[in-house]
Formats: sequence, C-alpha cells, structure tokens
Amino acid sequence: MTQINWQEPPTGYKYDWEPFAAALKAHPGKWALFDKEVNPNTGWRIRNGKHTAFQGGTFQAVTRKGKKQYLLYVRYMGEDEGQEQ
Repeated sequence: MTQINWQEPPTGYKYDWEPFAAALKAHPGKWALFDKEVNPNTGWRIRNGKHTAFQGGTFQAVTRKGKKQYLLYVRYMGEDEGQEQ
C-alpha cells in the first residue's frame, strides 16, 4: 500500500524585491543571482514588466534549473527608450 503524508502545501514565495531591484539599478549591465528559491516564471514576469519591483527601466532575467531549485539571474540595462523623464 502507498504511504500517505498528510500535510498542508507550502505557502507562496513572499520576498521584498525592492532592495534587489535597487541594487541592480546601482550596477547597470551586471548580472546578479537572486539568493532565494523562485518560481520558474519569475524571469518571464521581470522581462515583460509584470513584476512591480522591476518596472521603470529595462531588465533582463533568466531562470535556470539548479540541482534543487530554480535560480534567477537578473540585470538592469537602463531606462526604457522613449520613457519620459
């Protein structure tokens, strides 16, 4: 018979992304690895301006499958072209 483990699912990822985004803006063009576990869709959300902490500029982001979790690499490329000052 299959063993059943009764437990609640883990909660979603709740991080304070603002300091990470601010650090990226202070070092444009440099890749940074986020130090926490992320959802595999996080990179897409950042690249497409769907993540509120990463608006107001152009960010590049990729997620890669690590040994135990997804890794998130992000860099800030500067202000959006055509963005009003």
